[in-house]
Amino acid sequence: MPRPYILSHNDKWFVFLGCALVALCTTKEEALEVQREWIRRSQSLSSGTDEIISPPPSGRVMTLAENGNGA
Repeated sequence: MPRPYILSHNDKWFVFLGCALVALCTTKEEALEVQREWIRRSQSLSSGTDEIISPPPSGRVMTLAENGNGA
């Protein structure tokens, strides 16, 4: 599984997994927590546990419009 990475733009923190946006956060700490959660889940899958990967808690995920502006 790819490692999640964080980008910052206009006081927003974006967490990506590969080329998919998985979370939009308002603080760096929140983005780092989402990143750590995805890494933990990835490690649990590779260790053989049967945990299902689900998206982060609601409220942090942003759906992008077709034009990519998110509006």
